[in-house]
Amino acid sequence: SPHLHGLHRYKARFFPRLARMLLHDAQGPVLDPFVGSGTTLLEASLLGQTSLGVDIDPLSVRISQAKLDLLDLDPAKLEQAIASLGEPEGGAYVLPPWMAKKFERKGELDQQQALEATIAGWMNALERVGDPVCKRVLSVCISDGISRKFNVRMMGTGVGRFALEIRKTRLDVLIRKSMQSALHQARIFALLKSSYGIQPAPATVVQGNAGALDLDNNSQGFVLTSPPYLPAASGREAYLFSKSIALTALGLMTVEEIEQGRSAVVGSMQAGVAEEESLPSGVDDLVAWLEQDELRCIKAQPTRAYYQGLRRALREAHRVLKPGAQSCWVIGKESVFYTFKTRQVLRRVHCDQLFVDLAEEVGLSVVDQIDIELQKRNLNARPRSKDPYFECAIVLQKST
Repeated sequence: SPHLHGLHRYKARFFPRLARMLLHDAQGPVLDPFVGSGTTLLEASLLGQTSLGVDIDPLSVRISQAKLDLLDLDPAKLEQAIASLGEPEGGAYVLPPWMAKKFERKGELDQQQALEATIAGWMNALERVGDPVCKRVLSVCISDGISRKFNVRMMGTGVGRFALEIRKTRLDVLIRKSMQSALHQARIFALLKSSYGIQPAPATVVQGNAGALDLDNNSQGFVLTSPPYLPAASGREAYLFSKSIALTALGLMTVEEIEQGRSAVVGSMQAGVAEEESLPSGVDDLVAWLEQDELRCIKAQPTRAYYQGLRRALREAHRVLKPGAQSCWVIGKESVFYTFKTRQVLRRVHCDQLFVDLAEEVGLSVVDQIDIELQKRNLNARPRSKDPYFECAIVLQKST
């Protein structure tokens, strides 16, 4: 049922069919500590497995919950809720200052004010929706329209520069299209349930930290997750920053909370380093190499912080897994550094081996490693994009 996964545009989304394959023989309950847009939860629910998702990003939590809502939502209720919105108008909204500067520099204040008024109108219209579940789904549709209208593309080597690309299609059109798509999805799944007797299993999603889970020891039967990728791979990770328009429009975070929260996100260029924590020698070698490079030295400490955060998540997974239970982590297999002019390879980072080193350090043993070659659609998306690209599913087990 890939249609349910398409509720909201989401970068670096987990592949549904891969998640389904890896979950097929899992013994629940299933945990995804980096739940993202909820792919693991949705697939686990459809397979009859109870699941729990955790994410530090409140928008990811909202998106995941809205997808789960669609499993049981009466399409007639959602259709009525869409009708109750009427014409979006009124309200007040101001773009985050870093986004507003893009309009100021180009002298496009009229366009900025028009877009702010459109967002404000939709959020004001949303208040007319009485049903809380429908309201949540429609808020995600508004966020989806915003994410399609405003594309934030981080640039450079991690210094925070970004391009704000604004799609020509009117924001009103994108939001209404997303709402109609959600209604279509709800109708299709209602038909599937009635035709095939599908009974989705319970799934819960909460905001939290993968490195400090609010769960009992030995309580989870399987972990399936895909954590953020190594920030040194591009130096462009700014997860909360890139979602800041939707986050502030939906009232999920303030500008100040976004600024403060960036240091807690695994994979962020602003992540804090715990100086007292040692790391495997392979990580230390990579950080030392980055530090001596004039262009890439800015990535050194974020890389150290990334592996520290990843190890905390692995420790927590080990703690909450039942004895003998397994977990599966889908990561990028390799990161490549190269010269920008000639594209000559300077260093290959074997991310799979570094991950295995961390996992074994916290007491997990490697059961299997599945390399998955991906076909990149856009060959201009990144330099050396014609090179083979692999993700890696690493299966780990907690001792009995």
